[in-house]
Amino acid sequence: WESSSNFVWYSFNVMLYGPEEPVVRLTLYFGIAIGSVVSFLPFLIFKIPMLGRALIRIPPTGYDQAGNLRPTLTSHQKLTKARKEKEAGKYAGKRHMGAFFHRASAVSPLRQV
Repeated sequence: WESSSNFVWYSFNVMLYGPEEPVVRLTLYFGIAIGSVVSFLPFLIFKIPMLGRALIRIPPTGYDQAGNLRPTLTSHQKLTKARKEKEAGKYAGKRHMGAFFHRASAVSPLRQV
């Protein structure tokens, strides 16, 4: 703004001298910097730990071994799964009907593409 007093004359100076003028370069630099910071601020709210989860109520998800998107297990579900896998491991070498049915239900049908 040192070279011109208002926006019209400033725009005229930009068109006349181009980006070689130091004032124009400074204005462009700070305009881009301030625009970047201002555009980032609304998303900063979601990085606050409790506030982000309260605003967006989406359950956490992950991928299973087949590559399908599934909701992640809670701590109680993880414990239950670990207990079932431990019990299934006890009967792995024995002929036990429960282990047989457990293995049979774990097999998934082929995916058709």
